[in-house]
Order: sequence, then structure tokens, then C-alpha cells
Amino acid sequence: MIIGILVLKKKYHRLKNGAFINLEDKEALEGKRLLEELHLDYSSYKEDHFEVPKYASMFLDEFLEDSEIILAKKEESFKQLISDISKKTPKRYNQPKGIKADLRKYQVTGYRWLKTLSENGLGGILADDMGLGKTLQMISVLQAAKEEGKEGTSLIVTPASLVYNWQEEFARFAPDMKALVVSGTQSERAELLKDYQNYDVLITSYDLLKRDIDKYEEAKFLYQVIDEAQYIKNHTTAAAKAVKCIQSQTKYALTGTPIENRLSELWSIFDYLMPGFLYGYETFRKELELPVAKNKDKEASERLKKMVSPFILRRLKQDVLKDLPEKLEEIQFARFDTKQQQIYDGQVVHMKEMLAKQSGEDFEKNKLQVLAELTRLRQICCDPSLLFEDYHGESAKRQ
Repeated sequence: MIIGILVLKKKYHRLKNGAFINLEDKEALEGKRLLEELHLDYSSYKEDHFEVPKYASMFLDEFLEDSEIILAKKEESFKQLISDISKKTPKRYNQPKGIKADLRKYQVTGYRWLKTLSENGLGGILADDMGLGKTLQMISVLQAAKEEGKEGTSLIVTPASLVYNWQEEFARFAPDMKALVVSGTQSERAELLKDYQNYDVLITSYDLLKRDIDKYEEAKFLYQVIDEAQYIKNHTTAAAKAVKCIQSQTKYALTGTPIENRLSELWSIFDYLMPGFLYGYETFRKELELPVAKNKDKEASERLKKMVSPFILRRLKQDVLKDLPEKLEEIQFARFDTKQQQIYDGQVVHMKEMLAKQSGEDFEKNKLQVLAELTRLRQICCDPSLLFEDYHGESAKRQ
């Protein structure tokens, strides 16, 4: 009962035996601060304890570790949870057998981290630098779920330009997974969605999802993945609202763009991943965004970091250079045939004559024209047909 009285707006509390408890001593104030930062009130108080969402576990653990006043006894189940969702010591999941690729060390770590979050009912942001294989790590999680016999279809939402890239990656790395691209006319998409449960994965774009959102109302997915998650940085857009309407057991976000400096974007992504984790937007803006962004509040910045860091995994290329293959370079010389050489030489003569006629003042005025002439030379080197529609000769580079 003592922990419950900490939310009372009183200086003292009288116990049944007549003794008084000072609610403004160091221990009580530290307890109040913890409850306030976790946004716990009497609605969260059940009999003799508070119920805390699982996603608050890491923040709670760090708070207790840093506190010199509060002494806490942690049960083994709590310790195991903290160990499980720590990026440094994820559970050791084996690489799924159906993946047709050798995952690099950092990719195995990413796969295990994503899988660990899922096993604990949590979501996260894989924010690796571009080119480090976020797609492969995510496909490995989906393939593992299939091999473990987990039932359900997963949904991938991506920019339109990457829809077919995802389909090709599934065909390349996880060929036994049935992936369906939801595209075509409105009626064609509606027809495809009727049988969505016959597929392991659906792939659609942000634009099509918001148009078809009424068709997804009754659908329930195993995993939902949003690629290029910065697309929902503005939580008021139709795209952001659409991805947050989807019912899914686990939600992930992929992005190669740093999000630490755009706190409203960070809130929007976490509102998709774990609604309520960063409170409502107005509360987040008041308690964290404005103090950090405008006032450079170190305490608020550290609080935010403790909250979100367990759910963001970001590796830069320089961090994993040892795991990346050596860069292979091959230089090939392409020699013009007679016709292409003649056209190139003619263009060079034309450009020299043009420059010879110009004074220094004319040259300064016509720099863009010189650039245009240089571009024409490059086009002839690549393929003269880029410049001359009636050219039917050979192209050394194209060959």
C-alpha cells in the first residue's frame, strides 16, 4: 500500500497504527519521480502493485540502477526480460535454413535482436546505414517464423519504387516464401486481398495502403514492417494514420536515415510501433521534445535516450567495415569504332571552333553553353544515339 500513496498530492500520510509517513523525504520524492516519468497513476494500481507496460522495463531497470536511494529486489523473470531485450546479449537464434545467403556477423546480430524483440511482444527500429542489408535481416526473421510453424501473413509497406525490389529479394533470399505484391487497379487489389491468408507475405506501397485501408480493417497480420520509415515522420498524414490502423502481433520499422535529431519523427514511428510508449504527442512535446530541441535540457535528453535506445539498432558502415567484402574494381578500356570516332572528333572540332570565337568576357557569360557541349561529348562516348536519333552505328561502351 505504501507505493500506492506516493501518487497522492499530500505532504504526509497517516497509517492505521497512527504513525505518519513523510511524503516529501528523499525516498518518497524519488519514488514519486519514478511514477511520474512512467506516467503511472491510480488507474495503473492493482491491489498492492503497479502494472507497468513491458516496453517500460528497460527504462525502469536503468532508473533503479542509477538511483542511490531506491533499493529494489528484481525477480528472475524481470532479469531475464532485461537480458533478452538488451542489444548486447540477444538470445542465440540460429540462422533459418531457408535463407539462401551467408549472413555477416553484424547481420546475424541484427536478425537475433529483431527476433528477440518479437519473442517478447515488442517492436523496434532497424536503422542500419544504407547498404548494410536491412532487407535481408528482416526477411530472415520472416523466414524463421515460417520454419517455426508460426501461422499468419506478414505485411510489408514500402515506397512504390521499392515494392518490386522487395519481391525480388524474397525470390533471391527466401524462395520458399510466398510473397504477393498488392498492385493493379482498385478492383484487382481488392480481389487479391480476399485471399491474403494464402500468402506468407503481402507487399504494398504507402500510397496504395492508404487507398485500400478499408480492405485491411478485418485483416490480422503476424508481422508488419514499414520500410523507409521516415515516410510517416508527420503523424498527421494519411500514410501515417494508415500504417497505424493495421492489426499486427509485432511491428518493425526500417530506415537508413538518422532520426535522432527529428524528435517529432521519432515519436510518430514509436506511435506506430508501440502506441503509448512515448505518451500522447502533446505530452511528449511538452515533456521531451521542446526541452530537448529548444532548451538543450540534458536531463530530458538523457531520459529520452534511456527510453528509446533499447528499441533502436543502428550500425554505420565504418562500424562494420571488417565484415564487409573487399571492394572489387575492374578497369576496361573501350575503343571507338570508325563511325563513333568520327562523330566524337567532329564534336570536338565544333567545340574548339566555338571557343576560339569567344572573348574572355563571352566565355564568362556562356559557361552553361560550354557545360552543355561537354555533356554532348559524354553522350557520344556512351552511345551516339543518345544525341542523334538517326545514328545506327556501334557503341563501344554499350557493347
